[in-house]
Amino acid sequence: MKKLMAAAAATLSIAAQGANYYVDANVASSGNGTSWGTAKKTIGEAVALATTAGDKVIVTNGVYRETVSATLNRAITIESVNGAAETIIDGQGSRRCAILGSLTSHKDTVLTGFTLRNGYINNNDGAGSVYGTLNNCIFTNNEVRGISRSGGGSYYGTLNNCVLINNKSSGYGGGSAYSILNNCILTGNEANFGGGSHFGALNNCMVMGNKATNMGGGSNESSLRSCLLTGNEADYGGGLAEGSAIRNCTIVGNKAKISGGGSYYGTLRNCIIWDNFVESDDGTENYFYGSIQYSCMTPLVSETGNTDNDPLFRLPNAGDYRLITGSPCIDMGLDSDVLGITDVIGNPRIQGAAVDMGAYEGTYVLRNGPNDFAHDVQATKNRLDGILISWEAPVAGDAVLYCVFRFNNQTMRWKNISGWIAEISFMDIFTAADINFEYAVVAAFDVNLVATSGLSLPAIGKRLSGTSSVDETTQGVPHAWLDQWQGWGGNNAWNYETLAVEPGANGVPFWHSYVAGLCPTNPSSHFAITNITVSAAGGIKLFWDPAEVSGRDYVLWGKTNLADLVWVPTNSATRFFKVEVKLSPK
Repeated sequence: MKKLMAAAAATLSIAAQGANYYVDANVASSGNGTSWGTAKKTIGEAVALATTAGDKVIVTNGVYRETVSATLNRAITIESVNGAAETIIDGQGSRRCAILGSLTSHKDTVLTGFTLRNGYINNNDGAGSVYGTLNNCIFTNNEVRGISRSGGGSYYGTLNNCVLINNKSSGYGGGSAYSILNNCILTGNEANFGGGSHFGALNNCMVMGNKATNMGGGSNESSLRSCLLTGNEADYGGGLAEGSAIRNCTIVGNKAKISGGGSYYGTLRNCIIWDNFVESDDGTENYFYGSIQYSCMTPLVSETGNTDNDPLFRLPNAGDYRLITGSPCIDMGLDSDVLGITDVIGNPRIQGAAVDMGAYEGTYVLRNGPNDFAHDVQATKNRLDGILISWEAPVAGDAVLYCVFRFNNQTMRWKNISGWIAEISFMDIFTAADINFEYAVVAAFDVNLVATSGLSLPAIGKRLSGTSSVDETTQGVPHAWLDQWQGWGGNNAWNYETLAVEPGANGVPFWHSYVAGLCPTNPSSHFAITNITVSAAGGIKLFWDPAEVSGRDYVLWGKTNLADLVWVPTNSATRFFKVEVKLSPK
C-alpha cells in the first residue's frame, strides 16, 4: 500500500511589507517575476529583484539546479509554495546549494521549505548552505572535502525544524558546523569530528545514527539542550565529545571503539547517560571523565544529585525513552540548570516539583494489561511485493494509533518502520527476499502518545523471490505502465525496479506519479491541494489535483498545531491539512 502526500494550511499570517517575486522552474522563459504568469525561471533571477527588506521570493514545485546566492544578507524571505518535498535546490555534486550571506554573523536572509541536496565543495566550508536562517528544510547528500573543512550540511546557519540526513564532511560537522539548530533531526551524517554536529548549539534536537571516525559521533564540542542522542558511533565519545554545556539530554544506545560510549569529557547536568557501549571494554561505556551532576548513569559518579538507579524508560528496546511512573529521574533535576522552556518534543518544562532528568519532561504511561496489546499479529510469507503485517485492535477498545516495528538483528533492537498510523495493516516493501523478518506492533491510546502499550507478541514474515505474477514492481506499479518510458533519461540499461524509483521530470519518483495519477515526464504534473473553502458555518472543503484516480484511496489528515507529533484522520475544521493517496488494497 503506497502513500503520497499533498499538504496545505488554512491559517492566517501577517508578513512584513514588501514586494513578492515568483519563480517557476517549469516556465519556458523568464518574465518580469511579478506574477505567476510572468514568473522567473530561476531563484537567482528573483533574488536579484528582491532588494528591499521584507521582499519575498515565492518558489513553486520543481528542481532548481543552481546555487542560491547574492542575497548579501538582505532581510528577504525565499519560500516554497508546497514545502521541501516538492521544491529542491540541487547542487548536482559540483557546487553549494545556498550562500545566504558573506559573513558568519549574517542571518537576515531566510530560506523556508526547500530540500538542499547534492551540494559539494572542496577545500571550503558548507556544501548545503552557508550563513542565513533556514526553516523547514531538508539537507541531504551534501559533502565537504578537505581535512580541516566543516559543515557538510550547514555552516554558520540558524536552522529551525530542519532535517539533516546523510551529509558528509572529511573534517568537522557532517550535518552542521558552527550552527544553531532548533527542533532539528540529524541522522546518518558522517565526519572525522562531530558526525552530526561540530561546535554548535543544539536545542530540542534528535541526534540519531551519526558517525565520526575520530571524536563525537553525535556531536563534538557543542552545547546541547533537551536533545536525544542515540545510535551514534565514534572512536571517542559515541554520543558526544567535549560538550561545553550539556543540559537535559538523554544519551542512550551509542557506541565508542576506544573510550566514552555515551560521552567523552564535557559538562553534563540533568542528563541520563545509560546503556551505551564501548568496544575496548575499558569500563567507560557510559562516560569518560567530565563534570556530571544531577544526572543518571552507571557506574555512579559521586557528585551532587546523581543516581545509578534504572531510569525506567518506557520502551527502550523500541527507541522510546520517555519516563514512566516510578522513574528516579522524575522531579530530580536542578532547576537552575534548565535552559529553555520545552523538552525535546515541545512539552513544557517544568511540570512537577522540579525539572526531570533527560530529554523528556513528564510522566508517561505504559499500559501492559492483557487487553491493552494489539493481538493476532500476522505477517505474510507468500507475497512477491513485500510483507503485509496485519493485526487486531486491543480488546480494551480505545486505541487510536499504531506503530509497526521490525527487529534489527545487528543492533538487537526494534526499529519503527511505519510511523504512527490509524490503519490495522502495513506493507513492508523494504525487505530482501527469502529472509525471515520479525514484526511487532505498539498501540497508542491518544494522539500525543502519553499512553501506549508494550510490544505485541511478534510475528514472522518472509518475502518471496521472483517476479510478481501480475508483472508489477515492489511498489505496485504495473510493468505495462512503465513500458511507456523505456530508456528514460537516455539510459537504456534499466529495469522496472530501477525506473520505479527514478525521479521523473516532475521531480518525484515514477512510482509516486503512478499512485497519484501524474505524468512523470511532464515537469508541471504534481499532486497538490489546489483550494480550500470555508463555509459560513466554519466547515472546510478541500480540492486537490488530480482529483480522483480509479483504484486509489484518499484520506484527509489534520493537525491543530504544526508542532503536534502526529497527523490524525479528520473531517473537522482543523487548521492544517494534508491529503494522502494510496493504492486500494487488492
